[in-house]
Amino acid sequence: ETGSVAVRDKDFTRYFMGHAEIYCHAADTEAYVHNLESAQPSLFVVLRRDDEDTSPLPYIVHSVTFSPYEAQDFQDSAEDIVERVAIPPGIALELIQFVNQHHVEQPFRKRKRTEAEPAEEQFGQEPIFERDRKKQHSSEND
Repeated sequence: ETGSVAVRDKDFTRYFMGHAEIYCHAADTEAYVHNLESAQPSLFVVLRRDDEDTSPLPYIVHSVTFSPYEAQDFQDSAEDIVERVAIPPGIALELIQFVNQHHVEQPFRKRKRTEAEPAEEQFGQEPIFERDRKKQHSSEND
């Protein structure tokens, strides 16, 4: 049951947080490859404060992902707790099969720089550089 003690030791207590589904997306395989090639392939468990009191614990499992990029996005919010958990071997095998089936290596392409267009007048005002040019020109004519 969610909130029950799974393991208790003198140094820590581990709680059962409930079940979660993990979704894999073909567009995210680059992140999965990055995870699998890391020193410690992991699941990232996102915990969020239970503001609606639906759980006996102060946090609920909001999301579980294989993507370190998605996990970083959750960490950037500063509202969530992201815990790294070792991938069980059976789940790792499923992820490897998914990546083998869907991953397409994308070659690195350097973007070409384009010239920026000067800003057009917005909200009925002329650009500052035009006003400065007119002021300078009028002061020269005085």
